[in-house]
This record gives sequence, structure tokens and C-alpha cells, in this order.
Amino acid sequence: MNNRRKRTLANADQRVSDVPARPRSRSVLPVMIPSTAAQNEFGRVLDQAAAGQDIAITRHNVVRAVLVSGARYDELVGRKTAELDELASRFDDLYASMQSAAVREATDEAVHATPEEMGRAAVAEARRARGRRG
Repeated sequence: MNNRRKRTLANADQRVSDVPARPRSRSVLPVMIPSTAAQNEFGRVLDQAAAGQDIAITRHNVVRAVLVSGARYDELVGRKTAELDELASRFDDLYASMQSAAVREATDEAVHATPEEMGRAAVAEARRARGRRG
């Protein structure tokens, strides 16, 4: 193993072992370690992640993956789902408030139309459009 590689692994090993486990907060940045060090010291890296420290695994100085604790993962996934549900609900309410009864009926009819009905409607609209141009 060449000296440069030994220094890289030693620095990564020091970063992984010297970082105290901290509770997650928005101001805490992940520990950056090379993929080789993550591979060679996976047990220690996993322990750090389980303790609450986010670990960014790099390859050629580019973050390729982030290792987080199960609790942090649940927090991230749960928040995203809740935010998406909230946005969907707000959209549905806004959309409903913008629709008149006639528009709601026409939309419902279009959504539930058969392919044949859609084809007839398209032909009729094309004829109306041609008549407006002509």
C-alpha cells in the first residue's frame, strides 16, 4: 500500500473514531469519509450512524451515499409523507373551490369517458375549430 493511501485511510479512520455521537440537529454536518475507509471500517461507521451521526461516504471527493440511523431515516421519510399529504389536501381544496358545478360535472364526465366517447368528442372539437378558422 502506498504512503498516500495509508494517510487517506488513517485520516478517515481518525475522523470516524474521533467524532463523538451527537443528537441530530439541523446545524450538524455529516462526517465525510472515503468509500474505502467506510468499507474497511464498516462496523465503526455503522456504530457512529446508529448513534446519530450522519456519515457521508465519498468517492473521488464526491458524496455518493449518506448513512443515517434508523430513527433519522424514519424522521426524514415520515416528514416527506406528511408534507406531501398536506400539499395534496391543500391542492384538492383549492381545486374544488375553483370549480363550478358545471365544470365539476364536465370534468367527471371526461375522466370517466370511454375511448369511443373521447374519440367522438375530439372529432367534434376538431370540426368546430376548423369552422372557426374557415
